[in-house]
Parts: sequence; C-alpha cells; structure tokens
Amino acid sequence: YQRRVHGGLTVLEVEELHRVFRQFDKDGGGTIDIEELRQVLLSMGLNLTEREVKDMMAKVDEDSSGEIEFTEFVALVSDRVSADLEEDIAVAWTVLGGEQNEWLSSAQIRQILVEHGDNLTTEEINQLISEADVDGDGEVTWEEFRRMMRTR
Repeated sequence: YQRRVHGGLTVLEVEELHRVFRQFDKDGGGTIDIEELRQVLLSMGLNLTEREVKDMMAKVDEDSSGEIEFTEFVALVSDRVSADLEEDIAVAWTVLGGEQNEWLSSAQIRQILVEHGDNLTTEEINQLISEADVDGDGEVTWEEFRRMMRTR
C-alpha cells in the first residue's frame, strides 16, 4: 500500500502532479499563471468559476507573484485532497456502523479494507489494524480509525 507522504498525497500522486504541472508550464519557467492553473484544474475534472480559481491561487501564491511554483501547486491540490479524504473517512466510519458506536471492531475494519483497500494483502491489513488499535483491545475508536485511514 502507498503511505501518504505530502499533504495527503502519495509519492506516485506527487509525481503525476509534477508531470501535469510541467505540461501546463508552457515556457518551462517552473511556474504557472492563473489561466494555466484554470486549465490544469479543468484537466483534473475541476470546473471552477474564475473567482474560485483566483481564491485558490491567492491562498497558495506565497510570494504574491501572480504565478505559482510546483510546491505551491502541490499545497493547493493537497488541501483539496485532504478535505476529500476526511469526507471519505467519515463516510466509511458511518457505513461500518461507527455513527452508532464509539468504536469499531477489528472485523469491521478488516471488512472495509478488503472491500476498498486498493488490493491490500492480509499482512498489510493486519499491520494497519495493529497500528490503529493502540491499546490492543480489538476495538478502534474514531480517532484511531481516522489516523489509520489518513496514513494508508
């Protein structure tokens, strides 16, 4: 399984973002302007308004240059991915019955990882559960579950 290494992104996701960034960096200067950013976001399936793109750019354009470098671009995308990931984790918790319980059993966790775990091996699933279930009681609390899912 791929651990998340940069703002919720995996190494492969960061490499793919770099490829996309270079594709839209027309002059090869290592930056993209607001129109290029809009095109990148469209290519990623994000059809945002001009105002939304300006707001996103302003949020990460640390040097106020009107252009963003790759590291700023990764920060922008990882913020969005992180928000989506939190929502997915909350949905998974609810689907497993976590809304009615303060904890989930190891069996319930195993079920969701088998069904949605990107082809994790049994050993990897056992490792994740072991890491999440800090006190070894066979139950995983919301915070333990959230921490486990954010690291996978």
